[in-house]
Amino acid sequence: MRALLVQSANDWVIADAPKPVAHEDEVVISVVASGICGTDLHTLSGSNTAVIFPIIPPSASISLTICPFAIPPTAGLQLI
Repeated sequence: MRALLVQSANDWVIADAPKPVAHEDEVVISVVASGICGTDLHTLSGSNTAVIFPIIPPSASISLTICPFAIPPTAGLQLI
């Protein structure tokens, strides 16, 4: 998959990243759109001192759930 990889302050690239695998009690989502928020901008500039580089920022995204089950869960399932 493709991801924004921030290697250090002001040093970022769009890079290939390993495709995630769902473990028990987890699902994998397919991101169809993504945005960059204010926290991401602070990460990119290096002013977010809580960040340990390298990092793939957890940006806001619009996603589709890829269900790993043979039968999808019932309606109303809460995702956290």
